[in-house]
Amino acid sequence: MSQVKVVDKLDDQATAYEHGDIVIEHADGEKCERCWNYSEDLGAVDELTHLCPRCQQVVKSLV
Repeated sequence: MSQVKVVDKLDDQATAYEHGDIVIEHADGEKCERCWNYSEDLGAVDELTHLCPRCQQVVKSLV
């Protein structure tokens, strides 16, 4: 799971459970090729456009 949103009211797609309802959807953004987390900021830091900002920093520190 890479994102969680808490809302007051859900639409008709929600699955009802005893202690609440849930809807499972694709995360916003694109999948980082290194960590597989979804991010809306892929390539925001530099030329490593296929990596999230965290992975970009890690890769830069190794070079």
